[in-house]
Amino acid sequence: MNLMIHDLSKEEFNNLFHNLDENTHIISDTGNIKSCIGCFGCWIKTPGKCILKLTI
Repeated sequence: MNLMIHDLSKEEFNNLFHNLDENTHIISDTGNIKSCIGCFGCWIKTPGKCILKLTI
């Protein structure tokens, strides 16, 4: 599996990466990505998933 994280607009992303295979997981910024506060809950309690619902 390949992981791609980006903050491009949908149009910019499609212009640059139009031939991705089905093994690529894409995470894009929809305005909801917040900064990590370093609590390590994603490592200990819920592996790979943030435990906080940040509304900052």
